[in-house]
Amino acid sequence: MKKTLLSLAMLLGLSVANAQVLVYVQEPGSQEGPLEFALGTGWTLSPDMNDPANAVTGTVVVAEDSLGCDALTNGAAISGNIALIYRGTCEFGAKALNAQNAGAIAVILVNNVPGAPIPPGEGTTGGNQVYIPVVMITMEAAATLRPEIDLGNVVVYIGTNQNVYEYNVGFQKADVIVPYMSGTSSLLVANAGEYSMPLGGWVRNYGSQTQAGATLHATVVQDGTTLYDESVAVPSLNSGDSAGVDLPPFEQDSYEGFYTITYTIETPETEEFPADNSQVYTFNAGSVLSYAPVDETSGLPISSTVVIPAADSDDEGFRSCIRFSNDNAERVVGTGLHVHVGTASGVTLNGNLATATVYIWNNEVVDYVARPASDDELETMATGLYELTEADQNTSIWIPFEEPVYFTNGVQYLACLETYDDVVRHGWDNTIDPIQSLAIVNQPQSCIYVSMTDTWYNGFTGLEGPPAIGLQLVDANTVGVKENGLVDIQPYPNPANDLLRIPTGQLTGKASLEVMDLAGRMVTSNQVQLGGAEVLTVDLRSYSNGSYVFRMQFENGQRAAFNVVVNR
Repeated sequence: MKKTLLSLAMLLGLSVANAQVLVYVQEPGSQEGPLEFALGTGWTLSPDMNDPANAVTGTVVVAEDSLGCDALTNGAAISGNIALIYRGTCEFGAKALNAQNAGAIAVILVNNVPGAPIPPGEGTTGGNQVYIPVVMITMEAAATLRPEIDLGNVVVYIGTNQNVYEYNVGFQKADVIVPYMSGTSSLLVANAGEYSMPLGGWVRNYGSQTQAGATLHATVVQDGTTLYDESVAVPSLNSGDSAGVDLPPFEQDSYEGFYTITYTIETPETEEFPADNSQVYTFNAGSVLSYAPVDETSGLPISSTVVIPAADSDDEGFRSCIRFSNDNAERVVGTGLHVHVGTASGVTLNGNLATATVYIWNNEVVDYVARPASDDELETMATGLYELTEADQNTSIWIPFEEPVYFTNGVQYLACLETYDDVVRHGWDNTIDPIQSLAIVNQPQSCIYVSMTDTWYNGFTGLEGPPAIGLQLVDANTVGVKENGLVDIQPYPNPANDLLRIPTGQLTGKASLEVMDLAGRMVTSNQVQLGGAEVLTVDLRSYSNGSYVFRMQFENGQRAAFNVVVNR
């Protein structure tokens, strides 16, 4: 885990020449191209993969037991090649050392959960003896490559792209200015004076030849309409050099809906490696505050991976939190969190609990690596409890607060997801690196708290994106919210036999539905999606005869409660 995010160069607004590391499939031709990966950095003896001398090319061979937790039984096949080992059971360092001892020139680890890979750490067992490159790729990419790997046909290059081509300019995800918020309430960005999106970034010359005449181009498109189209010339770049380029900011008289921001680098020469010449980001002005990218249709945060602190090994749990503060915060009310959770393959979520909490953060936030020193700085505003089921695996979950949260202008808040079992991982984004935007705003996006160490951190080492948490915000003047948020719902038939029908009128979005017996025991808890003018049907055939209390909470802060009698 990391306690800070920034380097001195970024803090000073500087940039240094920095080659891009690739994991690139060279053969077979049908699979050629770069792979999404996470690099194992910070290992005691890890090679500097920005140094061309440390690049490796080899045939990929699967470790015979696939997990690599013991001495590899197919060492002769591994020797001189790249070992493919699957995540699970033992530490990454132990796997990598076993591969190295068998003669591997590099290790490719395969993630055991869907989505983006995580940066593998060396751990405490053997990792401090590993001097070969270690990377992790996605389980999806490995599944696609595996038939060709088993035939001995896959050759991979791991190393820098500096000077590999004559003409190759590009940028990394940390190089461009991305929206500080990927999603926010349209009520908080009502005009250009309340929100202006800076644009620009660093352009790097990875090629061996001087590059002149390049331009950085950006567009902003909404619903097929181009709202912004600007280009700025890039200074002539010698091999290995980089330059920062500012574009005019994107501003609107009002913001509403989904915007797509596309950066491209254009050059007069034929680009020999165009894969790093374009990057796409999004911004949504809707009803959810999220630093992770959001889905265009639902407006809810997208999780690219699920993670858990290495120190969370004793069922004490951890929190992932996002910060909220706005000079117009009194315009909105918080009604709950949209979150993602997951587990390793084959591990169930059933029976685990998740809590959504909003805290007032009672401390001055002076920079973008600020985080609480202790829980003494936090004042609980609202909570909501949710019991996880296997159906919640790697999907968006809605956890409503027991009561809506009324915010105060300019006050700092943390909205947190907390879980309590060492198998539950939190959704995180690994598709963007907001470092340039954080330096401009100089305010933090997120932080985590690990119960076992009683310590707050800025995030995870090598995982620069934010948690996939969305704070649902509704208009503070919404009718009904300030009147206890109660909705009158009359289910029918009541008494009921096998099926109960619940009319939800024009309510839309996600809602939680809890059913309790008269002793206060939870009978069921799940989520439903409402589309307006609907009747929700509940199957009662597994219920015993008796009376039950139904409770519903909606995204807009409204609630409903009613009694139902089951009588057959």
